[in-house]
Amino acid sequence: MRNPISRLTKKLESGWEGQGFRRARSISLVVVLIGGAGLVEVARWIWPIDGPDRPEWLPVVHLAAITWAINLLLIYELVDMSFAISKSVSTSVARHLQIYALVLLRDAFLKLESFPEPIDVAFENMRNIGIMVADAAGGVILFVAAGIFTRLQRHTPITLDSAGGERFRDIKRAIVFMLLIVLASLCVLRPLGPITAVSSLPILETFFTVLVFVDILLAFVSLAFTTNPAIVFRNFGFAFSAILLRLALSSPEFIRPAMGVAGAIFAIAMTLAYNLATDAQGHNLNPESPPPPTPTTPPSDPS
Repeated sequence: MRNPISRLTKKLESGWEGQGFRRARSISLVVVLIGGAGLVEVARWIWPIDGPDRPEWLPVVHLAAITWAINLLLIYELVDMSFAISKSVSTSVARHLQIYALVLLRDAFLKLESFPEPIDVAFENMRNIGIMVADAAGGVILFVAAGIFTRLQRHTPITLDSAGGERFRDIKRAIVFMLLIVLASLCVLRPLGPITAVSSLPILETFFTVLVFVDILLAFVSLAFTTNPAIVFRNFGFAFSAILLRLALSSPEFIRPAMGVAGAIFAIAMTLAYNLATDAQGHNLNPESPPPPTPTTPPSDPS
């Protein structure tokens, strides 16, 4: 079953990254943004802002449509990050950091819903402004840290055996397929509201929790394809970085951006530690590669 799933995942990835799907994603984001603002406006005509019959889930400010569009963008980014796992572990970690940077920006926009329309900055809004600035600044720092992390990576195959490398890719694509099923299930069940108990699971928090298990699973699987002990240290370090990002999601205001930046710094530190370890061992390979075979000296010509 591994090869059919691998082929299916590869086809899904090819379609997802195609021009048609990219255009469709862009159109859907525009529709949600403009349509959401229009929905808020229509609702204000139907139900008074403080009326008892107004649905609780319906915001009263048009800026809430920005949050809706960003939430949809986050789901698209989660799909991208899932497919990145099939490319390399380090690439998926970089996408993980970038997604949390976007989460912080989303949280900054969320605070706009607490402002009246037209926007009027009063003294009681100063704390919300401070939270917005902290989240936005944390997002920028985290995005820059993700770029630094990417530059430090050394991309080479995990094994010099082509058959072994293909088996490892098959396993990663099977994991990607599982992640896509989990994400699709969360997206379908979430809007059902009180109909099912599972629908109460938040998408981001639940998916980030699953990613922690995936990172640890990949660390164990990689042991079957490499003998370099530094890879174990590096991969489990990446898993701990994912744990920090998951904790950041549930942390209080002002703490969540600091926790996210701490997760990025830890991932960078793990990469530097691994690079130093491999350099000390005398080979300059990326974290997913085993030590190269020792070259043999050709016999000298007797003549």
